[in-house]
Amino acid sequence: MRVVVDRCVRWVPRFATIASPRLAAVLFAVCVSVIGSRAAAKIDSAALGAEASSVLLVTFDTVRADRIGAYGYAAATTPTIDGLAARGVLFESALSATPTTLPSHASILTGTYPSAHGVHDNGVFALERDAVLISEVFRQRGFRTAAFVGTYILDASFGLDQGFETYRGPASTLEFRMHAARRSADEVVDEAISWFEQLDRGERFFVWVHFYDPHRPLPERDASGRKIEDPYDAAIGSCDRELGRLLRFLDARGLGENLLTVVTADHGESNGEHGEATHGIFVYQSAMRVPLIFSGGPLAGREGVRIDRAVTNTAIAPTLLKLAGLPPAQKRRRFCCRA
Repeated sequence: MRVVVDRCVRWVPRFATIASPRLAAVLFAVCVSVIGSRAAAKIDSAALGAEASSVLLVTFDTVRADRIGAYGYAAATTPTIDGLAARGVLFESALSATPTTLPSHASILTGTYPSAHGVHDNGVFALERDAVLISEVFRQRGFRTAAFVGTYILDASFGLDQGFETYRGPASTLEFRMHAARRSADEVVDEAISWFEQLDRGERFFVWVHFYDPHRPLPERDASGRKIEDPYDAAIGSCDRELGRLLRFLDARGLGENLLTVVTADHGESNGEHGEATHGIFVYQSAMRVPLIFSGGPLAGREGVRIDRAVTNTAIAPTLLKLAGLPPAQKRRRFCCRA
């Protein structure tokens, strides 16, 4: 299966040299759709523990898998993610459904591809209200639900708030792309902790936390004015530290018991490779391969497992529901979209 994915990832960008980049992206989406239908993120149910009491979904914006320590990056600043991987299950060949923030998160939360959920770009598309998000399934089953996002690109007005009793992000702006309103990982975690402080210990929850810091533009100097050697790595490291702070708080509050934590990214970043400065056009692995780690909950005891099979982020939603002991979400064959 990995060979098939590698061939898709290598062949389609070559086609882009003789055809439009957007047509190449469509062809890649078809490849991924076929692959994803055959290789869902199946975690062998044998020897699993009790169903997850609660679920924490953490999405890093614009993070390549190969800039994470658990994926072999020697200069990584990701001890929190690496620790989760060491205590859980890591997917070696996880791919995003699309290299764009809003459509990719729509795929993560609905378990469907853009061709089904209808969100194809940032700022001009939104999920219709008849789309079914896993947050809705969790809430219907009595889970407390909340989301804390780092960019206006994921604002509630674009439809991802469905099923969340609390949905918070930065203030609105008319600049949807590179300079969209944003907030730092520490602000996101501060707000999440404030919400968790109101939660009773026995309440089950599904919480989504999103970090936008690794997305350009990146600061070139720190708070003291010193030049940052690698702004991209520094931003990833800052998010990792804030994730660690959140997990320590949950443990201290007694909310980390049997907690399933899932860490992934919406897409990667080309960083100048293949002639692309950032992401959103080409579908090379630099922009499409993302980290995907499941840790804790029913996976406790399955430490350091690495799965070398191709999966896409559309498999995250059904896997979370299964590990929480919930039925799969009912999916429409196709959602309408508004632009």
